[in-house]
Amino acid sequence: MKKLELIQKIGKERLITVFRGTGVEEATLTSEVLLKAGVKFIEVTINTPNGFFVLESLIKKFGGQGHFGAGTVLDSESAIQSFRHGAEFLVTPTMNPDVIRAANRYGKPCIIGALTPTEILNAYLLGADLVKVFPASVVGPKYIKAVLGPLNHIPLVPTGGVSLTNVREFIDAGAYAVGVGGELIDKKAIKEGNFQKIETDAKKFLDLLKGPQE
Repeated sequence: MKKLELIQKIGKERLITVFRGTGVEEATLTSEVLLKAGVKFIEVTINTPNGFFVLESLIKKFGGQGHFGAGTVLDSESAIQSFRHGAEFLVTPTMNPDVIRAANRYGKPCIIGALTPTEILNAYLLGADLVKVFPASVVGPKYIKAVLGPLNHIPLVPTGGVSLTNVREFIDAGAYAVGVGGELIDKKAIKEGNFQKIETDAKKFLDLLKGPQE
């Protein structure tokens, strides 16, 4: 899928799920139920043990069913390694111009982390396709709406603390999409083998994300 098409699909689906510190077996079983529920975008953080291996394993098994990207990419070397392991997109918690350049060189979408209006604008001007507002729990949906007043041309992806109770508020505030980690990838449920809970919660998130923004 071409870069622009992938960016547009993120905006249509509105949900990127985030794996952090999950082993291959757990990530495989969880991805299976997420994809079954209808999730299309899965991010695997690569600053954890075996992060690249988990990413590559999921792509090999489920690549035709969803889109897999690398998260917590902090430098250009990690960005390049992510693409070599099959990542379709990059996500960062911070703004590093070298990462943006690497993503653009490979023709892949990059979702670059920022928080203040100045950081958000700078990330976008340097070539970020989408801007990850992180940590979103600190600022909330009202902040997203306020920032989009003067910066309504920048697609924002709030991440960190997005839950079933506030996800719709973020979308109605103008968010392009959201990133959801522990509020959906429940480590306690995974440990107990309760993948039905994860599938049910994924469906709840997707239902809440449907429909036009208010």
